[in-house]
Amino acid sequence: MSKLFVDVVKEALENLSGKKLPDKGYTELADVFSDFNDLYTCKVTFSVTPASAVVVVKNSKGEEVGVHDDGKYYLKEGTYKYNVSADGYVSKEEQTLVITNTDETVGTKTVTVTLVSAG
Repeated sequence: MSKLFVDVVKEALENLSGKKLPDKGYTELADVFSDFNDLYTCKVTFSVTPASAVVVVKNSKGEEVGVHDDGKYYLKEGTYKYNVSADGYVSKEEQTLVITNTDETVGTKTVTVTLVSAG
């Protein structure tokens, strides 16, 4: 695939979305689409107490969303449910997390959850 074609697709995506992709000198279309997809994703970090707490995030279909290697959840605009639990603590279940277009634009969001001791 020619670099010219890749540049044309990159420019078209930027013009349609109004969002600017990084200037990386793309040579592969897959890299353009990957970075474009990242523009519409919010990287969510859960700050939990106790640190040993387990977080489970589910999408609107009730399917579990996996955490990435960097410890973040890459979520698109929509409504999610999450549970946070740890041995010896009262769990937080079916908590709602809404990702908006603004969250996608900002690109990051932190959710702070502190569990209360069950004892």
